[in-house]
Amino acid sequence: MEGEQGDGALGIKEIFAQHWVAGVRGGGSGTTVQVTLAPPRADGLELESLCMIVENVGRRARLQKKKDDVFVAHFRGTANLTGGERLAEDDSISSPALPVDLGKGQAVIVYRLGGEAREMTVDVQTRPMIPYPECPPPRRPC
Repeated sequence: MEGEQGDGALGIKEIFAQHWVAGVRGGGSGTTVQVTLAPPRADGLELESLCMIVENVGRRARLQKKKDDVFVAHFRGTANLTGGERLAEDDSISSPALPVDLGKGQAVIVYRLGGEAREMTVDVQTRPMIPYPECPPPRRPC
């Protein structure tokens, strides 16, 4: 993404989504969204969650701080699940409805600034999927 987007209080330097799938049956899949804020960051800014369409369903996930200006949201997927297997608990927040109507390639960032709740719609770049390889075969004793 070139340039910055944001409303002044929440400047976004880069935001991208990347789908992944495990190379083994039952290994799962998901989508990771990384948000990098543009410095300087406003005092009292707290990122809470990110809402977007994942696997044709509106979902919300908590934004976790990874570095000073880098936050990540994780969405679990349904690919590679065996017959009766259920999705494990993740950081998704139960949300019957998203705050706004979202189009393809868009997300809503929910944040607080000075204790006041705010939302901002942003465009999300999608990077190529990561197909994790299968586990190596077990070693045979010599």
